[in-house]
Amino acid sequence: MTMWKKFDFFSKLTELFFGKDKYPQAYKKRTLARAGAQFVVETMDTRHLDDVMELQRRVYQGETPWQPAAFLVEMHNPLPHLYLVVTHHGKVVAFIGCRVTNQDGHITNLAVDPAYQHRGLALFLLQEIAAFAKSLRCSSLSLEVRLGNLAAQRLYRKFGFITKAVKVEYYTETQEDALDMIYLFEE
Repeated sequence: MTMWKKFDFFSKLTELFFGKDKYPQAYKKRTLARAGAQFVVETMDTRHLDDVMELQRRVYQGETPWQPAAFLVEMHNPLPHLYLVVTHHGKVVAFIGCRVTNQDGHITNLAVDPAYQHRGLALFLLQEIAAFAKSLRCSSLSLEVRLGNLAAQRLYRKFGFITKAVKVEYYTETQEDALDMIYLFEE
């Protein structure tokens, strides 16, 4: 039993203050076939947090940019949101998060285990988030990406994101700049 089970009270507390979670909208758990492997895509919850922390360490060279508390706050945010995980044999190999404000679906994070990259998982997750945002009548998606993360920038540009601005020293822990990118839905 992981320590995150103890945080299930947070769900009940959130319901008391905000009512029964209206969001995320029901996301139907599904199986995804990519590069000869079967994956499961489902809504992130507390049982995934240990794997998500470990995945961040693999993707970010031992760092965890988001702590468990940040994910808990986002998963129980009263604003429309969707956090998804992709699992393979029960282990999280990718995740994405999105929060909707002012007709914008802001992608808070996206990570794919290096051993599972180049299988279309990130692109699939972006498509799922775009469908979610569009269902809520968003006019755009937005995100920040490290200036040095050229692979992620290529993925986002391939999807249709364009650079809006450079945010100087956006990543405070490393003083690294970020590209502020936006994707506009066609009307």
